Amino acid sequence: MDHPGAIPGVAAVGQIPATTYVPSSGSGKEETRTRNDKVMLDLRKYLLLLTILAMTVTYVAGLNPPGSVWLDTQGGHLTGNQILVVTYHARYNAFSYSNTTAFMASGVVILLLLHAIWAKKSGGPLFVVLRWVMVLDMLSLVVAYTAGASRDTLTTALAAALVFPVFFYILLHTLLIISLRRRKNSGDEADEHEHKGSWPRSAYGRSATGGDGSAPIDDDTDEHRRRRKILMLLAIFATTIAYTAGLNSPGGFWPDTQDGHRAGDPVLQDHHQRRFLAFFVCNTASFVASLSVIMLLLTKGFYTRFLKNKRVVEAAPPYVSILTSLLGLIGSYAFGSCRGTESTASVLVIYVVGLVIMLAILYFAWTKGPPVSIFFFFHFFPNWLSSVYEMKVPKLKSVGHG
Repeated sequence: MDHPGAIPGVAAVGQIPATTYVPSSGSGKEETRTRNDKVMLDLRKYLLLLTILAMTVTYVAGLNPPGSVWLDTQGGHLTGNQILVVTYHARYNAFSYSNTTAFMASGVVILLLLHAIWAKKSGGPLFVVLRWVMVLDMLSLVVAYTAGASRDTLTTALAAALVFPVFFYILLHTLLIISLRRRKNSGDEADEHEHKGSWPRSAYGRSATGGDGSAPIDDDTDEHRRRRKILMLLAIFATTIAYTAGLNSPGGFWPDTQDGHRAGDPVLQDHHQRRFLAFFVCNTASFVASLSVIMLLLTKGFYTRFLKNKRVVEAAPPYVSILTSLLGLIGSYAFGSCRGTESTASVLVIYVVGLVIMLAILYFAWTKGPPVSIFFFFHFFPNWLSSVYEMKVPKLKSVGHG
């Protein structure tokens, strides 16, 4: 029975549903903090995978540095010593320190994640430290890649031109989130009496209710979790491959300084300069794009702002970054694995045909009509991957239990 003056859509006292928000002192801030910590807790196994792979590639890169080692004892150097120490001393120091920092940061993240899993922690200062150590790990990987993959001014400038926009965007995004959070906190204090008893606001100052104000929006559905996991897995895959390929240039390195070349320089750069530059740009773009997705997934507020946005254009940035990363891997493979023009063109044609077929299948599978806009791809691609993931995992689990 409805009570006089009752608000439509809100249950009476004693009949509050499980999803109803019950206002309490400081509950809005506590709920936001808990939601952000749950995002990190949900990503812990993927972060563990990322740090294991990062620790692996940095370990291998430290033992087998870019530029290779001297093959003989001549000119004051010893066999087995790093070539870059002699030919590019400052560049080698930048690579060595950054690679070591990334290696140690990955180890610290692994220990923090194992402690969080063992202690069953879902928030607190541990996850704040975890975020910043992960950011340090990723930034160290960027510096190590830039110093180890490039030799001359041109390649260094290209790497900086690709890396700088990512750093600028991440910095701008972080400052925007801090500004919005401060505005939200000040607004909550000013409107505490006005909004008392209403649904909480989101991290961006908008109401967390549904369109009719009757119920709160689900903050973390299964679909959102799948999107987040798929983005993280694809980004981890591209980051590790691009980092290893960038430090170990296809074609190897010159073992000595003769005939106009310099020891430690990529052989491909001297014999096929344009092909090497194309490989370097594609591989660096893939590395930077995938790394930016990982760092943004670790940023508070990004998950709510983009991954849960139902409008295709506003939800596209993370998927555009992943698509750029995958296309960069395709380009770097085509230019790095082939030496002739015909073989490179054949590989690119195969990839283009495969991409067109995949786009057509994705679109017809979800819309049953001809493709109209590329933005549909950014909307249907994660859903298609999620459906494939859901079909494959139960089968593997059933086989394992059988």
